[in-house]
Amino acid sequence: MDIIVDGKAPRPFTAKDRKRMGKLRAAYPCEGTALSVAEGMGGVGRRARVVNIIMGLLVAMCLAVFAVLEIMAADSFTVYAGLVFLPVAGFVGLAWRIAARRSARLGPQLAESAKAGPPPGTRVVASEAGLAVGGRELPWAAISLARLGGEMMDSGDAGSYLRPDRLWLSFGGEDVLLDRRLLRNGLQLVSAVCNKVLAD
Repeated sequence: MDIIVDGKAPRPFTAKDRKRMGKLRAAYPCEGTALSVAEGMGGVGRRARVVNIIMGLLVAMCLAVFAVLEIMAADSFTVYAGLVFLPVAGFVGLAWRIAARRSARLGPQLAESAKAGPPPGTRVVASEAGLAVGGRELPWAAISLARLGGEMMDSGDAGSYLRPDRLWLSFGGEDVLLDRRLLRNGLQLVSAVCNKVLAD
């Protein structure tokens, strides 16, 4: 099985990757519905707008603090203290640009995922017994994971962890891609499926 982490080139899935995923939270049955690319992009767009607002406010705040400290400076310490906020604003701006470029790449990725995923409106259910995609129900033993896509997430003091976001599944001579961004309740559903197909 291959793994794609943060959009990089595919490589073999290792025990270290599984360890980085940790224990996936999964409650069964877990149900979702396949979304269209426009619906998936709508959710991405809302998150991008929130990021833009937060980043914009942080940059504006840094520049405002810099300007106030420089104008009100009574000694050299205050001048130098104010200068600290310029690289901070630059760092936030760089992070903002990286986040914006990442969001821009998602459109083509979702369009590609939609071609291999279930049609919009398809009901997808993960239960203890197996996976149902539309009218097709298969036991977990009949499903194999050909490739896994994931993102490295920062959890602060606990360090980083690998969050699965795309699953390339094979069953009964068919292939289907489950992309969490193209599924209603996608994060929980992909985690539930991943938990079963990776079970020892």
